[in-house]
Amino acid sequence: MNWTETLENAFTEFPKPELPTEIKLPMIPHAITQFSQKADDPDVSIKELAQVIEIDSGLSCELLKYVNSAAIATRNPITNAQQAISLLGIRPSKLFLLTRGLRASLTSRDSKHLNFSEFWNTNLERAIFAKEIARLLRADRDIAYSAAMLQDLLLPVFTDSFAEQYDSIIERQSIGSLSLAEAEREEFGWDHAIAAAYTMKDWNFPDDLTCCALFHHGGLELLSHPELGKTAVAAVAVSSLLPDQLNQTPEGYSKLVEAEKLIPRFYLRSVAETVDQYFEESATKVENRIPLLERLQEAEVFI
Repeated sequence: MNWTETLENAFTEFPKPELPTEIKLPMIPHAITQFSQKADDPDVSIKELAQVIEIDSGLSCELLKYVNSAAIATRNPITNAQQAISLLGIRPSKLFLLTRGLRASLTSRDSKHLNFSEFWNTNLERAIFAKEIARLLRADRDIAYSAAMLQDLLLPVFTDSFAEQYDSIIERQSIGSLSLAEAEREEFGWDHAIAAAYTMKDWNFPDDLTCCALFHHGGLELLSHPELGKTAVAAVAVSSLLPDQLNQTPEGYSKLVEAEKLIPRFYLRSVAETVDQYFEESATKVENRIPLLERLQEAEVFI
């Protein structure tokens, strides 16, 4: 799969949004930018990469917390960045740090339409869901997880900076069946997925990760795409059907039921249980979270 060519071809269909100069996009910490650049060097050593991360004590703590969590389930505690990178691998470490770095830069961007804590928990839920779908599709699970975390990275910025426009967008959604992306295109001529993909390209994110963000509202149609249907792109698109604060996909639950017929060995109940188990075992406790399985049952999805 030539991800660079796929992305370039897609960009010919989606012109780059002209964002106002006063829009303040999130900033990636310098240590992560440096790590990302060095990680692309085939001759770089893990020791060199660890030294970059150890400069930023916050990132070091995040990395160690992650590798020692239930998600990784190591037998012996990992005590330094070099051990952590060795365990995860260079590319997964890069993806993890990019995700955590962007989260840190977005924490102050609550808007009247988004509560950041709930926003990030939804992204985490989708990331675990996408990873499970990628496993079933035999696609890249690390890319699926990271892309699902980052797919909506500009929504806190946009719903804050374009608050009045999103008032109109959300009102139109409430009286019709438009998805958020469709309503955004009516309002702006572009949507948050297109804007996120161009931003990620400017930041030199991996092209496959960027493609996932660009196509994450592609829906179930992506599952039958001759090239993308068995990739992380399709897994992320399925995960984006999970409802969120902005009701991005009004018929998300019913589409997830349809997905059971399209993805071999996909059982929505089972994946929901996996998602809920992750949150139960996570070192970071989430207050007032209603389990996904319970929400699916309340929506009468399993009737």
